[in-house]
Amino acid sequence: MNKVIFTTMATIMFIMAASLALAQRNEQNYTADTPVDEIPFYEWTWLGDQKPFLEASIGYGKPKHVKMESEFTSMGTVEGKIGYSVIREFKKNIPSIDQRYLFGSLGRSDWDPFAGEENPFENGTGVVDTKMYRVGVGYRLGFGYSVGPFALFPYSQWGLDGTKVEPTRPDSLSENDNNILDRYEGEWRFGTLVEGGVKFQIFKSLAAIGSVEAQVIFPRTIFWEWVGSAVIQYGARALLTQFSADIVQSNSILGPILYFLLQNGVSYAFYTALQENSHWPFESEAPLTTESAKLGASITF
Repeated sequence: MNKVIFTTMATIMFIMAASLALAQRNEQNYTADTPVDEIPFYEWTWLGDQKPFLEASIGYGKPKHVKMESEFTSMGTVEGKIGYSVIREFKKNIPSIDQRYLFGSLGRSDWDPFAGEENPFENGTGVVDTKMYRVGVGYRLGFGYSVGPFALFPYSQWGLDGTKVEPTRPDSLSENDNNILDRYEGEWRFGTLVEGGVKFQIFKSLAAIGSVEAQVIFPRTIFWEWVGSAVIQYGARALLTQFSADIVQSNSILGPILYFLLQNGVSYAFYTALQENSHWPFESEAPLTTESAKLGASITF
Protein backbone atom coordinates (compact mmCIF):
# COMPACT_ATOMS: atom_id res chain seq x y z
CA MET A 1 0.00 0.00 0.00
CA ASN A 2 2.83 2.42 0.85
CA LYS A 3 4.39 1.83 -2.57
CA VAL A 4 1.06 2.56 -4.28
CA ILE A 5 0.63 5.79 -2.32
CA PHE A 6 4.22 6.86 -3.06
CA THR A 7 3.88 6.14 -6.78
CA THR A 8 0.56 8.00 -6.97
CA MET A 9 1.96 11.06 -5.18
CA ALA A 10 5.10 11.09 -7.33
CA THR A 11 3.00 10.92 -10.51
CA ILE A 12 0.75 13.76 -9.36
CA MET A 13 3.75 15.91 -8.46
CA PHE A 14 5.35 15.24 -11.87
CA ILE A 15 2.16 16.21 -13.71
CA MET A 16 1.80 19.37 -11.61
CA ALA A 17 5.43 20.36 -12.26
CA ALA A 18 5.03 19.78 -16.00
CA SER A 19 1.80 21.80 -16.08
CA LEU A 20 3.43 24.63 -14.15
CA ALA A 21 6.38 24.69 -16.53
CA LEU A 22 4.12 24.84 -19.57
CA ALA A 23 1.98 27.55 -18.00
CA GLN A 24 5.01 29.71 -17.17
CA ARG A 25 6.78 29.22 -20.48
CA ASN A 26 5.06 32.15 -22.21
CA GLU A 27 5.76 34.42 -19.23
CA GLN A 28 9.54 34.00 -19.48
CA ASN A 29 11.99 35.58 -21.87
CA TYR A 30 14.20 32.53 -22.34
CA THR A 31 15.74 32.23 -25.80
CA ALA A 32 18.20 29.93 -27.53
CA ASP A 33 20.95 32.27 -26.28
CA THR A 34 19.97 31.97 -22.60
CA PRO A 35 22.64 30.01 -20.68
CA VAL A 36 21.27 26.62 -19.69
CA ASP A 37 22.27 27.11 -16.04
CA GLU A 38 19.93 30.12 -15.84
CA ILE A 39 16.90 28.03 -16.78
CA PRO A 40 15.05 26.16 -13.99
CA PHE A 41 15.58 22.42 -14.39
CA TYR A 42 11.86 21.60 -14.55
CA GLU A 43 11.31 24.08 -17.42
CA TRP A 44 14.32 23.06 -19.48
CA THR A 45 12.80 20.40 -21.74
CA TRP A 46 9.76 22.49 -22.65
CA LEU A 47 11.60 25.49 -24.09
CA GLY A 48 11.68 24.27 -27.67
CA ASP A 49 15.37 24.30 -28.71
CA GLN A 50 16.25 20.88 -27.28
CA LYS A 51 16.64 17.88 -29.54
CA PRO A 52 15.66 14.33 -28.54
CA PHE A 53 18.35 11.68 -28.50
CA LEU A 54 18.69 7.93 -28.03
CA GLU A 55 21.81 6.20 -26.75
CA ALA A 56 22.88 2.59 -26.27
CA SER A 57 26.03 1.19 -24.72
CA ILE A 58 27.70 -2.01 -23.60
CA GLY A 59 30.13 -2.26 -20.74
CA TYR A 60 32.30 -4.25 -18.39
CA GLY A 61 32.27 -3.69 -14.65
CA LYS A 62 32.64 -5.19 -11.20
CA PRO A 63 30.73 -4.64 -7.94
CA LYS A 64 32.59 -4.43 -4.65
CA HIS A 65 32.00 -3.78 -0.97
CA VAL A 66 34.82 -2.65 1.32
CA LYS A 67 33.47 -4.69 4.26
CA MET A 68 33.10 -7.98 2.38
CA GLU A 69 35.66 -10.76 2.64
CA SER A 70 34.61 -12.35 -0.66
CA GLU A 71 34.68 -10.78 -4.12
CA PHE A 72 32.10 -10.35 -6.85
CA THR A 73 32.52 -11.70 -10.34
CA SER A 74 32.79 -9.13 -13.13
CA MET A 75 29.72 -8.30 -15.22
CA GLY A 76 28.84 -7.44 -18.76
CA THR A 77 26.30 -4.63 -19.03
CA VAL A 78 23.86 -3.16 -21.54
CA GLU A 79 22.32 0.28 -21.12
CA GLY A 80 19.89 2.57 -22.92
CA LYS A 81 19.19 6.28 -22.55
CA ILE A 82 16.38 8.50 -23.83
CA GLY A 83 16.42 12.25 -23.34
CA TYR A 84 17.00 15.73 -24.70
CA SER A 85 20.20 17.40 -25.81
CA VAL A 86 21.38 21.00 -26.26
CA ILE A 87 24.61 21.80 -28.10
CA ARG A 88 25.43 25.48 -28.38
CA GLU A 89 28.36 27.54 -29.61
CA PHE A 90 29.95 28.76 -26.38
CA LYS A 91 32.87 30.35 -28.25
CA LYS A 92 34.22 30.01 -31.75
CA ASN A 93 34.93 26.29 -32.27
CA ILE A 94 34.16 25.64 -28.56
CA PRO A 95 30.65 24.18 -28.25
CA SER A 96 28.97 23.25 -24.96
CA ILE A 97 26.87 20.14 -24.40
CA ASP A 98 24.00 19.66 -21.94
CA GLN A 99 22.01 16.41 -22.00
CA ARG A 100 19.30 15.24 -19.57
CA TYR A 101 17.83 11.79 -19.79
CA LEU A 102 16.19 8.69 -18.36
CA PHE A 103 18.12 5.44 -18.47
CA GLY A 104 17.86 1.76 -17.75
CA SER A 105 20.52 -0.95 -17.63
CA LEU A 106 21.10 -4.62 -16.90
CA GLY A 107 24.31 -6.23 -15.71
CA ARG A 108 24.96 -9.98 -15.52
CA SER A 109 27.99 -12.00 -14.54
CA ASP A 110 27.37 -14.49 -17.34
CA TRP A 111 27.74 -11.62 -19.84
CA ASP A 112 31.34 -10.98 -18.79
CA PRO A 113 33.26 -11.01 -22.11
CA PHE A 114 36.54 -11.83 -20.39
CA ALA A 115 35.32 -14.67 -18.16
CA GLY A 116 36.78 -18.13 -18.61
CA GLU A 117 34.80 -21.34 -18.68
CA GLU A 118 35.71 -22.30 -15.09
CA ASN A 119 32.87 -21.91 -12.60
CA PRO A 120 34.27 -19.94 -9.60
CA PHE A 121 31.83 -21.70 -7.25
CA GLU A 122 33.41 -25.09 -8.01
CA ASN A 123 36.81 -24.24 -6.54
CA GLY A 124 35.49 -22.83 -3.27
CA THR A 125 36.82 -19.31 -3.78
CA GLY A 126 33.64 -17.71 -2.43
CA VAL A 127 33.07 -15.47 -5.43
CA VAL A 128 29.57 -13.95 -5.72
CA ASP A 129 27.78 -14.04 -9.06
CA THR A 130 25.47 -11.10 -9.70
CA LYS A 131 22.58 -9.65 -11.68
CA MET A 132 21.83 -5.91 -11.43
CA TYR A 133 18.79 -4.09 -12.75
CA ARG A 134 18.94 -0.29 -12.77
CA VAL A 135 16.75 2.68 -13.75
CA GLY A 136 17.35 6.36 -13.15
CA VAL A 137 17.77 9.94 -14.33
CA GLY A 138 20.89 11.90 -15.10
CA TYR A 139 22.55 14.80 -16.85
CA ARG A 140 25.75 15.32 -18.81
CA LEU A 141 27.74 18.56 -19.14
CA GLY A 142 30.90 19.51 -20.96
CA PHE A 143 32.74 21.74 -23.40
CA GLY A 144 34.37 20.48 -26.57
CA TYR A 145 36.20 21.25 -29.76
CA SER A 146 34.52 21.47 -33.17
CA VAL A 147 35.83 21.42 -36.72
CA GLY A 148 33.20 21.55 -39.45
CA PRO A 149 30.55 18.88 -38.79
CA PHE A 150 32.73 17.07 -36.23
CA ALA A 151 32.99 17.72 -32.49
CA LEU A 152 34.82 16.11 -29.57
CA PHE A 153 33.31 16.55 -26.10
CA PRO A 154 35.12 15.55 -22.91
CA TYR A 155 32.25 15.45 -20.41
CA SER A 156 31.15 14.81 -16.84
CA GLN A 157 27.94 13.05 -15.89
CA TRP A 158 25.89 12.61 -12.70
CA GLY A 159 22.76 10.63 -11.92
CA LEU A 160 20.31 9.24 -9.39
CA ASP A 161 19.10 5.67 -9.73
CA GLY A 162 17.35 2.71 -8.22
CA THR A 163 19.14 -0.65 -8.39
CA LYS A 164 17.94 -4.19 -7.73
CA VAL A 165 20.69 -6.69 -6.90
CA GLU A 166 20.23 -10.44 -7.35
CA PRO A 167 23.35 -12.24 -6.10
CA THR A 168 24.06 -15.97 -6.35
CA ARG A 169 25.87 -17.02 -3.18
CA PRO A 170 28.36 -19.87 -2.80
CA ASP A 171 27.99 -22.16 0.22
CA SER A 172 31.39 -20.99 1.51
CA LEU A 173 30.23 -17.40 1.99
CA SER A 174 30.88 -16.07 5.49
CA GLU A 175 28.18 -14.88 7.88
CA ASN A 176 29.45 -11.32 7.53
CA ASP A 177 29.15 -11.41 3.73
CA ASN A 178 25.73 -13.04 3.87
CA ASN A 179 24.52 -10.29 6.20
CA ILE A 180 25.76 -7.61 3.81
CA LEU A 181 24.06 -9.21 0.81
CA ASP A 182 20.83 -9.55 2.82
CA ARG A 183 20.72 -5.74 2.88
CA TYR A 184 20.38 -5.65 -0.90
CA GLU A 185 18.98 -8.89 -2.29
CA GLY A 186 15.57 -8.65 -3.91
CA GLU A 187 15.02 -4.98 -3.02
CA TRP A 188 15.29 -1.77 -5.04
CA ARG A 189 17.93 0.43 -3.45
CA PHE A 190 18.52 4.13 -4.05
CA GLY A 191 21.92 5.30 -5.26
CA THR A 192 24.02 7.80 -7.17
CA LEU A 193 26.50 7.59 -10.02
CA VAL A 194 29.20 9.68 -11.66
CA GLU A 195 30.79 9.23 -15.05
CA GLY A 196 33.55 10.78 -17.10
CA GLY A 197 33.96 10.20 -20.79
CA VAL A 198 34.48 11.45 -24.31
CA LYS A 199 31.80 11.88 -26.96
CA PHE A 200 32.86 12.09 -30.60
CA GLN A 201 30.09 13.66 -32.67
CA ILE A 202 29.78 12.91 -36.37
CA PHE A 203 27.63 15.11 -38.63
CA LYS A 204 25.65 16.51 -35.67
CA SER A 205 23.45 13.41 -35.46
CA LEU A 206 25.65 10.37 -34.77
CA ALA A 207 28.18 10.03 -32.00
CA ALA A 208 30.50 7.42 -30.49
CA ILE A 209 31.08 7.43 -26.72
CA GLY A 210 33.68 5.98 -24.38
CA SER A 211 33.38 6.40 -20.62
CA VAL A 212 34.20 5.19 -17.11
CA GLU A 213 31.45 5.08 -14.46
CA ALA A 214 31.38 4.75 -10.67
CA GLN A 215 28.14 3.94 -8.84
CA VAL A 216 27.16 3.94 -5.15
CA ILE A 217 24.20 1.80 -3.99
CA PHE A 218 22.94 2.65 -0.52
CA PRO A 219 21.96 -0.23 1.81
CA ARG A 220 19.37 2.17 3.22
CA THR A 221 18.65 5.88 2.93
CA ILE A 222 18.63 7.96 6.12
CA PHE A 223 16.87 11.05 4.77
CA TRP A 224 18.49 13.97 6.58
CA GLU A 225 21.98 12.51 6.42
CA TRP A 226 21.51 11.89 2.70
CA VAL A 227 20.22 15.44 2.17
CA GLY A 228 23.20 16.88 4.05
CA SER A 229 25.65 14.80 2.04
CA ALA A 230 23.93 15.70 -1.24
CA VAL A 231 23.99 19.43 -0.43
CA ILE A 232 27.73 19.29 0.19
CA GLN A 233 28.42 17.34 -3.00
CA TYR A 234 26.20 19.27 -5.38
CA GLY A 235 27.08 22.59 -3.80
CA ALA A 236 30.76 21.89 -4.45
CA ARG A 237 29.98 20.86 -8.02
CA ALA A 238 27.89 24.00 -8.64
CA LEU A 239 30.73 26.26 -7.50
CA LEU A 240 33.26 24.28 -9.51
CA THR A 241 31.03 24.37 -12.61
CA GLN A 242 31.04 28.18 -12.64
CA PHE A 243 34.78 28.31 -11.94
CA SER A 244 35.49 25.77 -14.71
CA ALA A 245 33.27 27.60 -17.20
CA ASP A 246 35.22 30.80 -16.50
CA ILE A 247 38.42 28.93 -17.37
CA VAL A 248 36.87 27.84 -20.70
CA GLN A 249 35.88 31.46 -21.36
CA SER A 250 39.45 32.60 -20.77
CA ASN A 251 41.35 29.79 -22.51
CA SER A 252 39.83 28.01 -25.49
CA ILE A 253 42.64 25.51 -25.88
CA LEU A 254 43.03 24.19 -22.33
CA GLY A 255 39.60 25.18 -21.00
CA PRO A 256 37.53 22.13 -22.07
CA ILE A 257 40.22 19.72 -20.83
CA LEU A 258 40.58 21.49 -17.47
CA TYR A 259 36.78 21.55 -17.11
CA PHE A 260 36.76 17.78 -17.69
CA LEU A 261 39.60 17.14 -15.22
CA LEU A 262 38.23 19.37 -12.45
CA GLN A 263 34.66 18.09 -12.68
CA ASN A 264 35.61 14.43 -12.78
CA GLY A 265 38.31 14.91 -10.19
CA VAL A 266 35.85 16.20 -7.58
CA SER A 267 33.36 13.49 -8.57
CA TYR A 268 35.92 10.76 -7.97
CA ALA A 269 37.00 12.34 -4.69
CA PHE A 270 33.42 12.21 -3.40
CA TYR A 271 33.00 8.66 -4.72
CA THR A 272 36.12 7.58 -2.82
CA ALA A 273 34.77 9.11 0.40
CA LEU A 274 31.38 7.43 -0.06
CA GLN A 275 32.91 3.95 -0.26
CA GLU A 276 33.36 3.92 3.52
CA ASN A 277 30.29 5.98 4.50
CA SER A 278 27.32 6.05 2.15
CA HIS A 279 26.19 9.44 3.53
CA TRP A 280 29.64 10.98 3.97
CA PRO A 281 30.68 13.05 5.92
CA PHE A 282 28.08 11.63 8.32
CA GLU A 283 28.73 8.26 9.92
CA SER A 284 26.78 5.62 8.00
CA GLU A 285 26.96 2.12 6.53
CA ALA A 286 29.41 1.29 3.78
CA PRO A 287 27.58 0.96 0.44
CA LEU A 288 27.84 -1.47 -2.43
CA THR A 289 29.72 0.13 -5.32
CA THR A 290 30.39 -0.68 -8.97
CA GLU A 291 33.02 0.56 -11.38
CA SER A 292 32.66 -0.01 -15.11
CA ALA A 293 33.96 0.97 -18.53
CA LYS A 294 31.50 1.51 -21.38
CA LEU A 295 31.40 1.97 -25.14
CA GLY A 296 28.31 3.29 -26.87
CA ALA A 297 26.69 5.21 -29.68
CA SER A 298 23.94 7.82 -29.85
CA ILE A 299 21.68 9.40 -32.41
CA THR A 300 20.23 12.91 -32.10
CA PHE A 301 17.10 13.79 -34.06
